[in-house]
Amino acid sequence: MGSSSAIAPPHASRAEIAEIIETLSAEPDDISAALTDTIHEHLEELDDDMHTWTLQSTRANFGVMVQHRTETES
Repeated sequence: MGSSSAIAPPHASRAEIAEIIETLSAEPDDISAALTDTIHEHLEELDDDMHTWTLQSTRANFGVMVQHRTETES
């Protein structure tokens, strides 16, 4: 198994990632809704009844990113 640093972002982009995660943690529901709308606008094969599932999935993924970032900072 390779080291975890093999997939780590370059040091310069880590600050940008931290800013994005901070924004996500401040407004996860609004950002999830906007991203979900964008996904459904661009992917015609997604039915309207899947919108709620996409929203839940997007929100859950944002939550995982925020939680991971919080845990690695501790």
